[in-house]
Amino acid sequence: MEQGLIQHTLPFTERQVSDLEGLNLNITIPENASPKSKLPIFVFVHGGGFFIGCGSWPEYDCSRLVKMASENGTPVIAVTFKFVDP
Repeated sequence: MEQGLIQHTLPFTERQVSDLEGLNLNITIPENASPKSKLPIFVFVHGGGFFIGCGSWPEYDCSRLVKMASENGTPVIAVTFKFVDP
């Protein structure tokens, strides 16, 4: 089997979670965006059926997507969310 096809484990950092603060938004904007920029918003809702997963997990990090979109001349703002971080 070719070594490049094996999925590697992504880094995971523990996060503080409050039972009272249920909605977490992760908003990623291009580096060169100004407050007056009118950019489209890309919203990503991950799967997991409220059982597993979180929009802040490294698998759902949209920073690369936002960077590539900006480099291609079509900048976007990316938003991921999850109601409770497991």
